[in-house]
Amino acid sequence: MVNGRVQAIGTPQRLKNVYGAGYKILVKTTHPSGALAVQQELARELGAHPVQLLGCHLEMDCERNEEAVTAANAASMLA
Repeated sequence: MVNGRVQAIGTPQRLKNVYGAGYKILVKTTHPSGALAVQQELARELGAHPVQLLGCHLEMDCERNEEAVTAANAASMLA
């Protein structure tokens, strides 16, 4: 924040390239095998790509497409 306003660092094009391509999905499970199972399900259902899998922590990227992936869609699959 600068003078009470939120500001982003970077050009509009850079911010769009870095943050405007889709969704980042972060999952924390109680056991590493659960994270692997979630990774496989998200890849199959949403076409998400793994970024990082460290034990129980999973980070995946999901590109935006015509079939809009919403947080609700992703959460309902994991329930």
